Amino acid sequence: MALESLNQKSKIVVHNSATDLVDKTPLQAYQGVAVEDVAGFEKITYAVNPDNTTPGVYGESIVHIQGNGVLKRWVCCGEFGSTLYKDQPLDSLITTNVTNGTDDTAVTANTSGGSGSGAGVQFDVVGGAAENIIIRRTGINYKAGDEITFTVPGATGVTDVVLTLDQNSLNNYEWLSI
Repeated sequence: MALESLNQKSKIVVHNSATDLVDKTPLQAYQGVAVEDVAGFEKITYAVNPDNTTPGVYGESIVHIQGNGVLKRWVCCGEFGSTLYKDQPLDSLITTNVTNGTDDTAVTANTSGGSGSGAGVQFDVVGGAAENIIIRRTGINYKAGDEITFTVPGATGVTDVVLTLDQNSLNNYEWLSI
């Protein structure tokens, strides 16, 4: 049985310091984490700005001290294996497309379906079909095999485009600068 990952609902357990425990290591069913990771302390780095390949945990904050001494703060808004990150192209994931939409460019829509939430897309409708589909709002907690859909304005009959997520589309982090 694998341990569950730590999250905002995880509990911190401490021992009475007046008691001298023989074995101070956690039991096999427990795991430990540094207080800075739980308490949300910001990490400081002189390295490059984080990008979609930089490991992170949802909600983690990093302050990057740039070469000119300017501070830039980054927050992890999506984790590896479950995030559709902003500006990610999705055309390769189309499993069902509309053929009768109203031609238009830079159309935006919210997605529905799948185990995650939050994803929004932008797309063009050319020749009645959706293309140039990219994520415009990060979506989190998705799984490979999830089907997400969005509606093409003006379409009749079949109005939804269906995208089937694969693991590769979810293997990125989302870091946003604030």
